[in-house]
Amino acid sequence: MAWNGIEEINEAVQNLILNAHALGPTLSYQAMESPRHKVQISENVARMFRNESLAELKHDPGDEIIAPN
Repeated sequence: MAWNGIEEINEAVQNLILNAHALGPTLSYQAMESPRHKVQISENVARMFRNESLAELKHDPGDEIIAPN
């Protein structure tokens, strides 16, 4: 913030909002868009999670999900 002579965070946030609004809907969306990462769970992690979940259910039963017939 020092390069703009801004000392207060609220002033910086207000300027960001005003500038984003001035860009319009499309450009402001692009300016504020953050990259998304696809989360992929490996088979090993899924298997470990399932095994740990089943072990916990054996240790403390009562939260099982019973599949319908």
